Amino acid sequence: MVNKQGDLVTISLSRIDIGQLIDGLSVRRDAWRYTQRYLEEGYMEPERLIEECSDIEEAKSIADHYNDIIENIEKQLNKFRQKA
Repeated sequence: MVNKQGDLVTISLSRIDIGQLIDGLSVRRDAWRYTQRYLEEGYMEPERLIEECSDIEEAKSIADHYNDIIENIEKQLNKFRQKA
């Protein structure tokens, strides 16, 4: 089966590891959302870093992609919980 991103891969991880994975992806998503807001509004909070990108659309696209990954993992995890 192939999706828009390419071949699907199955990975087996513990629930704790999946939680850690989601946390890490959330941090990256939030960094790109912050970058998007910075590019739109020009305001930078102290101790926040701006990701390197060419424009607002790129920052939004990357943040959206991280969000899609997180939602996909959570959807699969919820299906697994319902079966258990």
